[in-house]
Amino acid sequence: MGKRSKEYFTIAGVSRHDLIAVGYDAAAVDDGTMQRLSGELEDAYLAGAFWHDLREIAGEMGIPKRAAQ
Repeated sequence: MGKRSKEYFTIAGVSRHDLIAVGYDAAAVDDGTMQRLSGELEDAYLAGAFWHDLREIAGEMGIPKRAAQ
């Protein structure tokens, strides 16, 4: 395995194009509102699907689990 160079990796982002795709008027949204939306989405994802998805996808990819301590 190669040398680790980063500790965190971005998994998602949200854009005004995403708002348009789900039917909202992105032209009416300022940067502060986008920042708050991003934070709310992050909170919702971490409180819900993130941990389940992480386990499922890591397992599907064959990433080994740590030995029991």
